[in-house]
Amino acid sequence: MGYLRYYLVALLLSIVAFTTLFFLFFWSISFESSALLSWQVVEDRAQVLSSQGESLQKFYVTLRAPTTILLRTKIDDTRVPEDLKKSRYLYIPQADCSYLRVYVNGHFAGSVGLHEKRTGHFWYQPFLFELPPDAEEIAIVMSGIYELGIDFGAFLVDEQGAKKFSILYFLTNTLLNITIGLSTTIGTVLLIISATLTGERKKSYLYLGIASIFGAIWMFDLVQFYSLGNPTSFLIARKLFVTSAYLGFAFLILGFSYFGIEKKFAYKLFILANLILAFILWIPPTNYSFKILTNLVAVSLFFNAGFVFLETIKSSSRVLFGFVSFFVLTIVHDGIVMFLSLNLKLLSNFGVASLFAGFSYTLVQDYRELLVKLTIAHTRSLTDQLTGAYNRGILTEQTFTEEDTFVYIDLDNFKEINDNYGHDVGDMVLKSLVESIKRNVRKSDLIVRMGGDEFLVVLKSCEPSVAERIVQIILKDFSSSHELRPQFSFGVVRFSGNLRNTLRDVDKAMYELKTSKKLQAKKRAE
Repeated sequence: MGYLRYYLVALLLSIVAFTTLFFLFFWSISFESSALLSWQVVEDRAQVLSSQGESLQKFYVTLRAPTTILLRTKIDDTRVPEDLKKSRYLYIPQADCSYLRVYVNGHFAGSVGLHEKRTGHFWYQPFLFELPPDAEEIAIVMSGIYELGIDFGAFLVDEQGAKKFSILYFLTNTLLNITIGLSTTIGTVLLIISATLTGERKKSYLYLGIASIFGAIWMFDLVQFYSLGNPTSFLIARKLFVTSAYLGFAFLILGFSYFGIEKKFAYKLFILANLILAFILWIPPTNYSFKILTNLVAVSLFFNAGFVFLETIKSSSRVLFGFVSFFVLTIVHDGIVMFLSLNLKLLSNFGVASLFAGFSYTLVQDYRELLVKLTIAHTRSLTDQLTGAYNRGILTEQTFTEEDTFVYIDLDNFKEINDNYGHDVGDMVLKSLVESIKRNVRKSDLIVRMGGDEFLVVLKSCEPSVAERIVQIILKDFSSSHELRPQFSFGVVRFSGNLRNTLRDVDKAMYELKTSKKLQAKKRAE
């Protein structure tokens, strides 16, 4: 109950997002029954549709060998609404084939894929063909390598119905390409960041970056290709796309195992299982056997998703849990679709994008915390712990201009203060000096402890004459800040363009004033 209460909002948001996506897909392929076309099989030499009946509306078959079919339908104007007689379109939400050609009234109307090759891969994409007002007959030629089907049917639609095509096209094409680009970019960024890290954090970023790249390759199985060469190269390409899913899971779990979570035997088991599945999927010699095998091993997606989900619960990150929950829902959905060969659109590409977006958010947070720690450590390394001023190492990280003025300060008789009153009092005097300087300069100015009782103040864009007045104010403030009425000597010079020369000159100016003070004190003593 504790976990449920903690993650409830994130879980509900992921369910709402998944449900919205699911019904958006469902809406984009839903029409009145009168819009659904019935097809007559005109040519089917391989008899792949012999068991489907004489009149087809929706069908799907797996092919043992490539084949071609010819379907035809007649448009009955007496059943067509008046608005469809003005402007109408043939809308096919999904065509499982490697080549598609459409004829209207015996004339060519459009095609998808290359006529000679007939090795296209575009099963995830919707298609829309504009029909002339006098359209009476539609014929389609479909060639398939390992499958043939019109899963959701083909519809006669008007302008309003064509808008559903636009929505589905955006989801399955435009958004898909964005998702692939996002996963590739995330993977590349993680790989670049990993090169700047060490230890287990380096391994985590490296493996998650590789997983993201494999995830992008996996999604190419949903991209529209007009041709993938010949049946052999078609099979190789599909093996590359599909096996990338299991390689992606292997590296995802491997990267997750370094992400602040205790490594267990279960991690090694899932990594090994996914690597074995990726290897096995390269074994089938034909597109048909590969299709059958992918459906069988799809059950492993359930276990992968479940394992990632359970491990994410232990991360205590609501944001990551929400993204992963959405990913799990899409994977479970697609696992069911593939295992049972259901005629539903796959949603895993959206889940993959969600998964890597979640991990990227978590890793960005982790990297930001790391940068903060490094920045704090770096700042501490450049800061004098006693006074809060910078130490001289800061000078190598600063850029100065000839409009800046350098002020070099050296406490007078500081050794006597330490000898007579102790180092604690001496430390108090040093702190008082820095506090007096800070009260009278800008935040953009620089205060540097050069060593011992010597300090450098860099006044940005400040004339030396103005700097002289500021130093006199600081001296008065400092002298009244402690009962010992401490004093200091100083030198003021404009930055000459060379740091070493400027430091030499301002140090010399300070010692000239200090020497002058000592001579005056000696004369008074005589």
